[in-house]
Amino acid sequence: MDALTAGNSLCQGWNDGEIRAFTPQTGRLIYEIHNAHGKGVTAIAVTTSGERIVSGGGEGQVSDSRSRHVNRHR
Repeated sequence: MDALTAGNSLCQGWNDGEIRAFTPQTGRLIYEIHNAHGKGVTAIAVTTSGERIVSGGGEGQVSDSRSRHVNRHR
């Protein structure tokens, strides 16, 4: 898990290969990145600007959120 510097979201990597971000106050899902990794997310970091999420997966790959589709929730 990593938190954005501004404190407005918590990003988490999951065993199902998804990356999800939640509001820290309510736990409401803000967005998710589907299929970030085929064998689960094992590491995650958010840049200080909050514009990019870099993650590592169980398959040994590194993924950059700029190359993924982000599904936003309201």
